[in-house]
Amino acid sequence: MPAGSSGSGNRISWLSNRPVAGALLLALGTAGAAAAQTPAQRAGLDAWRDSLQTISDTTDLLGLERTGIAIARQDRDNPIHHLRLGFLAIRLGETGGTSHFEDAAGEFEWAAELAPSWPYVWLGLGLAERAKARPPGNLLYGVMAWLGRDRRTVAAGSFAQAVAADPGFFPALEALHETSSEQTLNQRLEITLGAFRRAAGTVATDEVRYFLYRGRLERQVGSVDSAVAAFGEYLRRGGDRGVGLLELARTRFLTAAGAGAGPYYEGAAIDDSASVAEYRQDLEPIADSVELASFDAARGMGRVAFLRTFWTARDDADLRARGARLVEHYRRLAYARQHFPAPPFLRRMGFGDYYHNDSRFDDRGVIYVRHGEPSLRKHIVNPTADAYGAEIWRYDRPDAPLVFYFVADAGPGINGDPSDYRLKASPFALPLRGDEDLQAIVPEVVTANVARSRFQQELFIRGKHDIAVGTTTDSYQLDFSTPIEGRAQVAAAGARPGGSYLHVAWAVPRKDLEADSSGAVPLTVRVVVFDSTGSPVARIDSTRAWAGPDTAGVENLLGRVSLPVPAGPLTYRVAILNGTRGGVFPTDSIRVAEDRVASLTLGKPILGARLPGLRWVSPTRPDTVFFNPLQTFPRRSDLEIYYELRGLVPGAAYSTELRIKSDGGGLFRKIFGGGKHIELGFTETAATPVARANRTVRLGDLDDGDYTLTLAVTGPEGQTVMREGHFRVHR
Repeated sequence: MPAGSSGSGNRISWLSNRPVAGALLLALGTAGAAAAQTPAQRAGLDAWRDSLQTISDTTDLLGLERTGIAIARQDRDNPIHHLRLGFLAIRLGETGGTSHFEDAAGEFEWAAELAPSWPYVWLGLGLAERAKARPPGNLLYGVMAWLGRDRRTVAAGSFAQAVAADPGFFPALEALHETSSEQTLNQRLEITLGAFRRAAGTVATDEVRYFLYRGRLERQVGSVDSAVAAFGEYLRRGGDRGVGLLELARTRFLTAAGAGAGPYYEGAAIDDSASVAEYRQDLEPIADSVELASFDAARGMGRVAFLRTFWTARDDADLRARGARLVEHYRRLAYARQHFPAPPFLRRMGFGDYYHNDSRFDDRGVIYVRHGEPSLRKHIVNPTADAYGAEIWRYDRPDAPLVFYFVADAGPGINGDPSDYRLKASPFALPLRGDEDLQAIVPEVVTANVARSRFQQELFIRGKHDIAVGTTTDSYQLDFSTPIEGRAQVAAAGARPGGSYLHVAWAVPRKDLEADSSGAVPLTVRVVVFDSTGSPVARIDSTRAWAGPDTAGVENLLGRVSLPVPAGPLTYRVAILNGTRGGVFPTDSIRVAEDRVASLTLGKPILGARLPGLRWVSPTRPDTVFFNPLQTFPRRSDLEIYYELRGLVPGAAYSTELRIKSDGGGLFRKIFGGGKHIELGFTETAATPVARANRTVRLGDLDDGDYTLTLAVTGPEGQTVMREGHFRVHR
């Protein structure tokens, strides 16, 4: 085909009458090299680049290249020819061999010698360098990045040069932002953001994406108010609404108010592939495969419903106020991106690595996003060890603490990475300086009554367990400035359709509480109940304030809350909150029986006293239950006992034996009996399959001490069921 002919309809010629006119090209070729780049020249280059994107056939592209080279040989000092050849070589590299990127760089370098003040010259150089960049994680990329000579760093410098030549040159601003976002090292945000700020009064702001990029950069350096303004302008000017709302939410979550839930859920309802992908990416660090599959299957408002359930369940699991976990998640993501990014080198698993991490964070970041700020964070420094650094994180939890060991191992040869902190299963994998370091980390090593090798094995097993829990669950534990040591009595009593009522009676020492600015003592009791799948089925937040005089001379503040729960096996969590003080009780379980059961069943007895605020009367039947969370009773007082019997045969008799016996008394009393105790017995006829019994027992002159109450019920066929309760008698 003759040079310059267009051939098929999707081809362009070097000198055609299509977007880049031959007459225009000849006019540009006569311009002096030192002259500033004109708007017409820029428009011609933009049209040229757009036309190249329509061609995917390398044969056509190579034909254009041959023609362009021939023209450039005749007019060597025209920078336009070299710019066109450079962008053509980039397109060839995208569709064919990567060696063309080197050709592109050569053409742009030639153009830079001819027209160093043209921003398009530096844009082209940056694009050629970035095209040759190795992917993050590549070993050679990591080495060059540490030296500051990787392709992305060089490309960013070229884009910055283009913006310096023309602050309003949006293609260079966009490329600078994209390159900066890709960098895991040498991410010079101040240069990128400075370029965007200088472009504020230029034509660059005619591009709506300017405000999107500007907002992201402002947020990344901590200027959240400026970021909120930028994203608001992006939305006002008609930017992608789903993406804009999510970016606005991400930023508002980082403000003191944390008010990002509105735009977050509004954006989630939009079925836009770009924003949906962003929402999913934010969930991935903590969601499991089932949750992600549910998210993928949801559409529109269904996606909103899924996200509300997802975050509310986490609020309830950790006894947090509704909406707290969502705000905390985005704070953690922002912190982890800044402090725990994925290492620049390719990760290679080795002996002692029990967690495979392919996320955008190092192992510390994985734990941080899942569990937040640790209760204790300790750095281990040992200059003589073959490691770059080590850390220990401990999370204090009501049930059991979680402890994590991280080591940035120097490794053999060049395999080490000072930024690659990996989870280890044992403190013995840390660069310890001796037993002194070990005792500071694991105090029980001093009192361990097993052989050293056995103790090491126990710590290793515990460490593997903590890694498994830490990398597959997430939490947001309540944290208090001062712990409150309260007591709670939890029981199920009363009837309701499909279940019962869960009662939580509590006692808190007055000395542990602080008054608010008005002098009152506020106290919030939060209870969340979960079914066998871990899903929350009931929740209550009850707040009460005592006026200052009401607590004078009071040793304990007492109260009770009740909430309806379904029948079946349940777990529950209880928290007591008083300003910055509080406490969380260990997770416990209870089984709520159905009214209709096949065999005789006796519920656990509830031991109470006629104390103010601790009485409950069933709303559906005359059942009165008294509670006493302290489980201590004065001598000669009345002990109120409530229990429920199920599986009775109406009209049949059953007998009950009640015994109260001291837990102490010494060896003689345990062998031969004796001491003060109470025994009662009675026989009744069942009127219904369920009986709810209230008994009052006067404790008389029982001695001070601990006692066990035993209830034994025998049915008409001789079957006997027994339950126990424990309490203390004091003067």
